[in-house]
Amino acid sequence: MFPRTLNIVERSAIYKLLPEDKPGYNSYRNRIDQMVLVGNGRFGGSNFVLGFEGDKPDVENPSAPVLAMGEILLNDSVNHIVIHEEKDNKIEIELDGLDNINADDQSDIELKGWSYSDWQPGERAPGDGSSVREVSLPGNSFMLIFTCTHKRIWVHEFDSGINYLIPVTNYFNELMMIKRDKSGRNPTRLFEELNDFSDEDMTAAFINYGRYLSKFKIDVNDAAERKIKKRKFLNLFS
Repeated sequence: MFPRTLNIVERSAIYKLLPEDKPGYNSYRNRIDQMVLVGNGRFGGSNFVLGFEGDKPDVENPSAPVLAMGEILLNDSVNHIVIHEEKDNKIEIELDGLDNINADDQSDIELKGWSYSDWQPGERAPGDGSSVREVSLPGNSFMLIFTCTHKRIWVHEFDSGINYLIPVTNYFNELMMIKRDKSGRNPTRLFEELNDFSDEDMTAAFINYGRYLSKFKIDVNDAAERKIKKRKFLNLFS
């Protein structure tokens, strides 16, 4: 069965989550055009790995961060699609519900659905049009977005157009450190109490979080840097 090329339904679903008019996603389109499915990922079923001839899926190490996520409507069913960032020349994908589709007779197909990749600053949440909160980050390269309905956080990169989904728990832990809060609150309460946090606190938490990730280069001015260091110092004695 492997290696094999993507069928037209699989490729259309993947392309639906990678907008051609956004440079960051378009580069992934071009990369995937050169790849084949080399096998199942560690979860089996609709979890696949894209790579090159001769490659084998890595089923031992954790998945790379999520690049794109959304839903595809096909045959009156909702199918969840996830595309991970490229790692070691491989891209892990989740094609929920599409692994059993017979695409032999599909010569042309345009799938309906939505993804976080399509979101642009100033818009409401994708899929359902619910409200979002936007927090501008220093340097004008990134924006932080929160949606209470979806319970999601993503970072919009202006140059590439990519919306990076970030883990709620990791970010929330940094926010609690900034707030000197040791109550052990459940991370999902972030969305219940979203209006209780200032843009300044949310920015400081993301700057701390982003220090561990080379993809987010935030231009922090000296005043903001001193404030973050001061809060870290106070946390040592709280």
